[in-house]
Amino acid sequence: MIRQDLHNGWQLTATSTGIPDSVEGTTVPTAVAGSTHLDLPTAGLSSDPSADQAQAEPAWTQRTVSRYTTTFTTATLKRHERVDLVFDGLGAEATIELNGRLLGDVATKHRGYRFDIRDLLTRGGNDLTVSFSSTRTSAAEPDLGEHAQVSPHPFNTILEPVRLERWHIARLARVRPVVTISGDGTGQVEIHADIAWAGRHHQDLLLRITVGSAERTLFVPAGAKTVIGPVDVPGVERWWPAGHGAQPLYDLAVELSTKSTGEQLDVVAKRIGFRTVTVDTTPEQIDAPFTVVVNGKPIFVNGVDWVPDDHLLGRITKGRLAVRVDQAVAAAVNLLRVRGDGSYESDDFYDVCDERGVLVRQDFPLSPAAQPKRQPGCAELAAEARENVARLMSHASLAMWNSGNENVWAFADRARSAHPCGQSWELGYHIDVLPGIVAELDPGRFYCHARSS
Repeated sequence: MIRQDLHNGWQLTATSTGIPDSVEGTTVPTAVAGSTHLDLPTAGLSSDPSADQAQAEPAWTQRTVSRYTTTFTTATLKRHERVDLVFDGLGAEATIELNGRLLGDVATKHRGYRFDIRDLLTRGGNDLTVSFSSTRTSAAEPDLGEHAQVSPHPFNTILEPVRLERWHIARLARVRPVVTISGDGTGQVEIHADIAWAGRHHQDLLLRITVGSAERTLFVPAGAKTVIGPVDVPGVERWWPAGHGAQPLYDLAVELSTKSTGEQLDVVAKRIGFRTVTVDTTPEQIDAPFTVVVNGKPIFVNGVDWVPDDHLLGRITKGRLAVRVDQAVAAAVNLLRVRGDGSYESDDFYDVCDERGVLVRQDFPLSPAAQPKRQPGCAELAAEARENVARLMSHASLAMWNSGNENVWAFADRARSAHPCGQSWELGYHIDVLPGIVAELDPGRFYCHARSS
């Protein structure tokens, strides 16, 4: 696996109508990962939207098309080598083109996208274009009527990290470690590895799993799409929340190689912690508790809400996240709830919480807005949930998943008032789709939703 970041040389141009005279026809350099609301102030074409009332100044960007372009070159390709164009995220509905050829249309920020581009590459420069639709237009649901939300403004246009991945034979499409610990202190890691194959040239492979000093090698028959194997790690130290013990973390490596020659094809590295986290909701005489229990010990939770450290996500760094979480720990906070009106948090955020012993309650980012139950929105929502559950489940700090904040009770309220769009709201996301995804991919992790009476 050879990865080539495509973060340099990007240019931004705003098209369509409603563009200020100072911006129309202008192309500005842009950073990746980045945002139009960062690029325009950097180029001197608008004020910093976080200053005073300047956030209203770039509102016109919601009604225009934002076009990002760059040119890249690649080294000489090997025979049977596949080349994928990979986006970690795209902050609005977008159309992607390479050398004038359409690769595809994307519809959500909260998941990645991958395109096989080998047959479209040229020996010289390759022109890549990402055109974001007007967020105001793409957010509209005219055939379904109004869907309630707290703000009429759609999200900013954001271009997240993008790269080329060159690979052959096979790669690790997804690695999910299900981590548990037994009463005698033996850690168990059950690896679920999804394999993607390049073309029809399949051969037998090996999957080598290393956790600390423990190791196991699994046989992968040619063409297999999924391999599952447990690894026992004797005598592990337990991970604890801040104030209750230490936070030992163990290196996990999953390596895919050919059986015949031992050639390494791909490797995934993560850090895990061994602990149990449950939530006691056993009914009592008057009400039901909601007690977080870590390693069998009830924990008094000092929790606060967490919103993105900056509404312009491109300015967030791991260093800034560390400062904020350290401030929380200094205030005796031991749980951060990632609000559903923000985003799935980054691995940098979770790494910091892992290291400092701060539990995380991760909301699915669906609130506070009604979600229509039409396609392709339903499939996109499920796909982004599956991708992020698999991405984050390895983190010891992740204590529970949550959804439905300000959605479920609003659904009930609108249904009682016979709102004409009431039946187009998908209550099933919160009571069926999302808990089903968590149960399938992250078994044992607690899921809850804001119930309505």
